[in-house]
Amino acid sequence: MSSEEIVINVRNLSKRYEIYNKPSDRLKQLILPNVQQAVNRTGVALKIAKHRPRPHYFREFWALNDISFQVRRGETFGIIGRNGSGKSTLLQILAGTLAQTGGEATVNGRIAALLELGSGFDPEFTGRENVFLNGRILGLTQKEIEARYDQIIEFADIGDFIDQPLKTYSSGMSVRLAFAVQAHIDASIVIIDEALAVGDVFFRQKCYTRLEQIRDSGAAILLVSHSMPEIEQYCERAILLDHGTQRFIGSSSEAAKHYYLLHQAPAPVVERQSAETAPRSIPDPDSPIIDRPPPEAFIDLSNKSQISNGQARCIGVALCNEAGQPCNSFRQGDLAVFYSEFELAEAIGVPICGIVISNERGVIVHGKNSWQFENTVPETLGAGSKVLCRQEIKLDIGPGEYLFEIGLASVSSNTWARREHISHEEMSVRRFRNCHIADVGSFSVGLALKNGIPILTHHGIANLPGNMLITVDTNQAHDMCSTKIFSKQVTQSGEGQPTIFHITHWKAGSQWLYKILREIEPERIVAPQLYEKQFLDSPLVKDAIYPTVYVTKEQFHSVLLPDNYRKFIIIRDLRDTLVSGYFSIRYSHAIIDEQLGRWRERLEVMTVEDGLLMLMNEWLPMSSRIQQSWIEAGEKFIRYEDLLEKDSEILEELLIGTCEIKITPERLREIIVANRFENLTGGRKRGEESLIAHERKGISGDWKNYFTPLVTEKFIELYGKIHLDAGYSFSD
Repeated sequence: MSSEEIVINVRNLSKRYEIYNKPSDRLKQLILPNVQQAVNRTGVALKIAKHRPRPHYFREFWALNDISFQVRRGETFGIIGRNGSGKSTLLQILAGTLAQTGGEATVNGRIAALLELGSGFDPEFTGRENVFLNGRILGLTQKEIEARYDQIIEFADIGDFIDQPLKTYSSGMSVRLAFAVQAHIDASIVIIDEALAVGDVFFRQKCYTRLEQIRDSGAAILLVSHSMPEIEQYCERAILLDHGTQRFIGSSSEAAKHYYLLHQAPAPVVERQSAETAPRSIPDPDSPIIDRPPPEAFIDLSNKSQISNGQARCIGVALCNEAGQPCNSFRQGDLAVFYSEFELAEAIGVPICGIVISNERGVIVHGKNSWQFENTVPETLGAGSKVLCRQEIKLDIGPGEYLFEIGLASVSSNTWARREHISHEEMSVRRFRNCHIADVGSFSVGLALKNGIPILTHHGIANLPGNMLITVDTNQAHDMCSTKIFSKQVTQSGEGQPTIFHITHWKAGSQWLYKILREIEPERIVAPQLYEKQFLDSPLVKDAIYPTVYVTKEQFHSVLLPDNYRKFIIIRDLRDTLVSGYFSIRYSHAIIDEQLGRWRERLEVMTVEDGLLMLMNEWLPMSSRIQQSWIEAGEKFIRYEDLLEKDSEILEELLIGTCEIKITPERLREIIVANRFENLTGGRKRGEESLIAHERKGISGDWKNYFTPLVTEKFIELYGKIHLDAGYSFSD
């Protein structure tokens, strides 16, 4: 998600405070060192006294000591540590409200600092007045606040209280209004210090959704939280502070494990025995035998970071299918077998092994350990012992890419014996984390197969167990009544404006149309989301405009559509789509998911020809399927190339005539002209190269500059029919 542009650069940052035992010492420090300095100068000059050091009447407290890190544009960076570790001090320095003692802290961009929500609010002013007051304090002009005001009020969702004095608000209402203002100042850096720990779950969810939108727009986010799951889910990297010093910086999942280990109570001394003196555990003849996977199944751990308290280290991790064969590609419902092996340097109590699976967004999909199974496990293992674990998991999860991590912990024999009477919170306090490896491996899950046909077993992350029953009520009167109620819930009245859907595929001018539609009616826009979640996974918004929807005809009709809607379809020559996609992925597109990152890494070491062939096989089919589904259905569509030639004429008929958008033709033409290629790119002519610019090239036939005979031959083989069905030809 992040780019290479550095927006925060911290180098050897330190902050020192002077602590005085009593107020008089502060006065002494103000006067006496200067007096001593004068005495020194006089005594040395007259040669009647030696130089004496200046006295000080305080003790030093270093809130920060030699901290260094960088944050890139579009990155979410976590800052963790217990109370008193220096987190808030660091954020205050970055926000410019506190001066450092030493080092450098360079910040490039406008900052929204959510350190103390509500600072700058006047309790005697109404909510409306405080919005304008706080907005001006944060650097917005009156005009900018007025333009954002409706969005701020909608986000805060405090109803009629907006016109009441702030002193009548609950603390939750004040926080909602403060966050709403901060979240709409279009900052390039957002700093948050536990500000989201307040409010109900619905407000926090809204806040995090807004933060994701801010991050996707290119802003960097610094997040401080004592919730490690939040840090792991929302942050790519994190820094761990402890009493003002930098203990760790790296991936958020590793940082979280260092955080737990740093503050873990030491294991009992009686269990800390060396390999020479500790008794070795005797294998139980009744314990199950774990078959070791084949050598080729084991993951290379040489470059994996192990987080350990010194009592154990991981010496083997493997991932296999149900047959015991090495595997990292599964289908929904398959059984995955995870194997881990640990070697003990010291004696431990009862071992607890486990695994955590996360998706590409860092959300924990599944996590389970031996404490949660009804298993018999060995007790009190000696130094030199090996702990072997085999865990089977049925992958009833959504298609996608996943990471997994493994770990070893331990509890005393007494705690294990009483586990049925011990709560999760108590167990968390009693356990010792011995060894952990974050992101040790990855695997993918594809669609399940039924009768040889790929099928989706469920929507969302997990396939929860349950049953469904559908029946038909033969009572006609009751049936009619039910139909009316159901219809009232899911259909639109048709009295308002139509809901508008712009259906297209990748690199077919979607961002161009998005800019135009957003400028025409910004309040009706439903912003695009990754994987079309705004359309496929969310209730449709009445009278809204969906400016970019990448879906096939089947996907479009799989959701409950309003009665009153309009749709228009735009497609592009797949050859130009491929070339535009190549340069976008290779140079300019934000890395919004793991797959995009892998494509960019591969393109960086490929020739243009090899890159086009690779994307033709792996990336272009998504756009091809969208085109094909609408063409085969006989739907009318607009060709991107025609739109380039006659943008005002086509869009006037489409948006004003078909979609019934309330705008004059003159105003529409002004918006179209302002968003033409030449104006978006600052005067660059159509067809001129700018490999790192993400704006459209604004030219048809660009494929001719990059298609080699091999690329052309392969394109005709894979996409020749749909190319002709779309009205294009090969004679050009």
